[in-house]
Amino acid sequence: MGLRAGLLVWRGAVQAARRCTRLFAPPATCVSARPRHLHACAASPFSSLGHGGPHDVGGLPELLKSEIFKEEPATAFWERQAHSLLGVLSAKGLITVDELRRVVESLHPDQYARLSYYEKWLSAMATMLHEQNILTTQELEAALGPRQAPEAPAFSVGDPVRVHAEELITRWRKPHLRTPGYLFGCVGEVVEYCGAFDDPEIHAFCREAPKMPVYKVRFHQHHVWRDYEGPASDTVEVQVFQSWLQGTSEADLAAAQHEAQSAAAAAGASNGTDSHVNHSHSHGHDRSRDHSHGHDEEHNHGTRAEIEAAAVDKEPQPCQGELFAQGLLQALYKKGIVTPAEVQEAVEQLDTMGYNMEGPRIVARSWVDNDFRDLLSKDAVAAAAQLGIQTSNPTSTTLLTAVINTEHVHNVVVCTLCSCYPVSILGLSPPWYKSRSYRARVVRTPRVVLKEFGFDVPNDVEVRVHDSTADHRYIVIPARPAGTEGWSEEELAPLVTRDSMIGVSPAISPLH
Repeated sequence: MGLRAGLLVWRGAVQAARRCTRLFAPPATCVSARPRHLHACAASPFSSLGHGGPHDVGGLPELLKSEIFKEEPATAFWERQAHSLLGVLSAKGLITVDELRRVVESLHPDQYARLSYYEKWLSAMATMLHEQNILTTQELEAALGPRQAPEAPAFSVGDPVRVHAEELITRWRKPHLRTPGYLFGCVGEVVEYCGAFDDPEIHAFCREAPKMPVYKVRFHQHHVWRDYEGPASDTVEVQVFQSWLQGTSEADLAAAQHEAQSAAAAAGASNGTDSHVNHSHSHGHDRSRDHSHGHDEEHNHGTRAEIEAAAVDKEPQPCQGELFAQGLLQALYKKGIVTPAEVQEAVEQLDTMGYNMEGPRIVARSWVDNDFRDLLSKDAVAAAAQLGIQTSNPTSTTLLTAVINTEHVHNVVVCTLCSCYPVSILGLSPPWYKSRSYRARVVRTPRVVLKEFGFDVPNDVEVRVHDSTADHRYIVIPARPAGTEGWSEEELAPLVTRDSMIGVSPAISPLH
């Protein structure tokens, strides 16, 4: 299911949003409706972990052993466009960051886990714009491309077919599916054409739906269920809409039959029926991949034009996020909601954030000016303004708070619910800061996480974790390195790293 199929999932967003208060209001006996003092966790001290949804990862046990990947690939242009678009729409009063969070948090758990950070943003922005009738379904379809219903049946009785695997990563709202998940990737045989019916994926959202051919497809039980206990001849027949089917080879169908026979024989449950198909090679097929039994590509002896065309086909293609970003932007441009110039200006501003030494300048000044340091600890916004630094984030109004490391306290910052971060001071946050692993672990096992970053905090120093869950954005003021006595602000600033202002490392020491 590609990007076009993904367009279906946000249909009906307005109706769903209007129903959410009624559907999710807690009953009188629900735990969440009780007074706070009755929330006793007698059964487990961790019973409320993850209570808020898939985004609420702080302290989750299943993530405490997960690795924090510290690689930092460059942020793609489409990702910076997505970030900038939120700022432009927010400045126009069309959407808010809290609305964005609400929609992101309502994603299907599989989507939330698999969509990239900015794909979640794009999903949420499309849904919000549709909810508020800023962009209609037709306008989004015109930009992203509606799924085209086939004009005529594509398969006949006896044809081998494979069921598509549903890829939630291409969806930005939970879809209505009428194809059971246990069939994803399975190979079967068309045994009957059932006629054409309203496409349920569209019809479920109260739209006039195109007609879609439906087929009865027969699958061998042992091919579908690896632990099936009946004979190899047992089958299951399922009605499947044509959009979920793709043609495959007789060899693939024979492989599925052979797999069923082998599994039945291994289980000692074969009924003795000899339906073996002569098929000499290995059948270690991966259901998740569509495949054929053609010649290896290395034996391609086509013309030069054919070889060059094949090479072009192998070049990296735009990812789903990039395609969606461009489609959403084009829909907004066409309607005049935003202009290309506005988005480009926002991208350019975003690209400069963190590169003008805003954070290091604040830290360096605090190291040499005690009065500034005192003001910084009380009112970081006013202190930064003395240096001509604007501290509020571009996507929403935020308040900067400085937390100062001392010989007795070391501070470290996280946002366990999303990724709140002082972009205007530090630039775009690193991927590891936004990762589920960092967000889950640093709030619960901060010393272990800091050691993984190469920073071993002595036990006689308090580690103070700051969970940035509201409109505060934190900057850690690291301790001034030894050996820098007499240094100027200009000399000190290069010692201040982004990671030291998050709190996962100290400032650079000139002695090492």
